[in-house]
Amino acid sequence: MESMEGPGRCPWQPTIRTQLEEGQPYMPNIVYVLTNPAMPGMVKIGMTDQEDLQLRMRQLYTTGVPLPFECVIARRMEGREAAEIETALHTAFDPYRVNPSREFFEIEPEQAAVLLRVMPGTDVGPGVHEQDVDLQSGDLEAASEFKKRRERLTEQDFLESLDEDGDYIYRPVLALGEQEGMGVTWGKAGFSLRADSGNDTITVCSAYRPRRLGRPVHLD
Repeated sequence: MESMEGPGRCPWQPTIRTQLEEGQPYMPNIVYVLTNPAMPGMVKIGMTDQEDLQLRMRQLYTTGVPLPFECVIARRMEGREAAEIETALHTAFDPYRVNPSREFFEIEPEQAAVLLRVMPGTDVGPGVHEQDVDLQSGDLEAASEFKKRRERLTEQDFLESLDEDGDYIYRPVLALGEQEGMGVTWGKAGFSLRADSGNDTITVCSAYRPRRLGRPVHLD
């Protein structure tokens, strides 16, 4: 668990410890799995004692974080269970922890979600940030656009983005690559054609989406 006061300092931990010692009923807590478009390949696994998960996500969205977090899964459960489950998840994925004092792990979101999904409790996510009226619409649009830019192109997307000159050049290049049995690798900005040469694979050409470069045609 993290707090806004600094890594490793959790203001509600003494409360949980006191409840353990005195046998008092536990306040429900939320264990969550979050991702952020600006942190590809990383997952945040944490816990909050706040009733509103949106509030916790807004707290995490500070000026040092370029885009808002997104909820993969979140479950509300009894405080003791929540603390134990959060600890169990941290232990399970400890080899993939980015920083010992932070709750970020280099794993696929579903790896954590599939475990949390079978735990006791009530679902309170995902997608909660999409209903958060305190987030500016520009924040959500920025996150959406950023994710689109990171996604790999498809041939259809690429061809639909071409003007007449681009279509005249690129479509025959792709057709020739298919005719010659070349491999096509799609990236975020364009594609490359690859061919086998002896024991090596060489890149025959690379082509980039015109609007990416601000000019009609670009081939390497």
